Amino acid sequence: MRSFLIVTGAFLLSGCPGSDKDGDGLTLAEEEELGTSDDKADSDGDGLDDGDELDFGTDPTVVDSDEDGLSDGEEYDLGTDGTLADTDGDGYGDYWENLEGSDPLDPEAGIYAGGWPYNTDKDAIAGSDLSSTIVQGDVIGRFAGPDQFGDTVELYDFAYQGKYILVDVSTSWCSYCKELSKLLTHQPSYFDDFGWGQMVDYVDDGTVQWVTILSENAMGGPPTQSVAATWDSSFPHELIPVLADEAQVMPNHVSVYGFPTVLLLDETMTVVHYNRMDYTSCFDEIIRLVEGG
Repeated sequence: MRSFLIVTGAFLLSGCPGSDKDGDGLTLAEEEELGTSDDKADSDGDGLDDGDELDFGTDPTVVDSDEDGLSDGEEYDLGTDGTLADTDGDGYGDYWENLEGSDPLDPEAGIYAGGWPYNTDKDAIAGSDLSSTIVQGDVIGRFAGPDQFGDTVELYDFAYQGKYILVDVSTSWCSYCKELSKLLTHQPSYFDDFGWGQMVDYVDDGTVQWVTILSENAMGGPPTQSVAATWDSSFPHELIPVLADEAQVMPNHVSVYGFPTVLLLDETMTVVHYNRMDYTSCFDEIIRLVEGG
């Protein structure tokens, strides 16, 4: 009997295939099969024990199984799916929703109420200073303003979406600005017979991103968020953000000759076409670019 006990003790010290030395809920055989550590409960150090990772569906050898920026342990604590970068399927990744204070579990509570894109690499864009005046070939400055829904939206969020961007700098008092917005929202417009139906179609189907920036209220003063909301109620388009230029930086930044002023940007935020004396040239140019592939 004594000899048997000594042998058994030695066997246990070496690790039994059915034992759980690190207390993570996995046997030695299971640890070996998975490639996890048999003496550390959390092999990848992501805050979630190896056995719990198997139950959760994540990889116990990878810190961030879905590569969304949140560790598997953080996903577990948040209640998000560690195997999906966008748990609620609203188009905004779990990490960025959590960072921006929106709910990654609620598809109705995205980063932007308007559903605008969210560019995670905004800081990498070396844009012009907003206090400077830009010309064709420059990268537009990092403008941000409150939209019609009350969210502060950055222009750079529309970068790298694989499409051209038309930026319309307008005012609340400008009659041609209103007529242009009527055209975009399929209301009877002065511009109906100008041959820009293709451009409107591109905006409608998402081929081209249109952004309206209001730089003056009806009295010529600084616009507020409510000005953007009122404009949107008059000219609603689910794909067009309306931003209030509260600091009125854009007229100087784009060297406005008159309103509306329209610039054509590529996805890098570079001004690829701008004629400050003729905003309509951007419409002909975008049709040419899209039709030409």
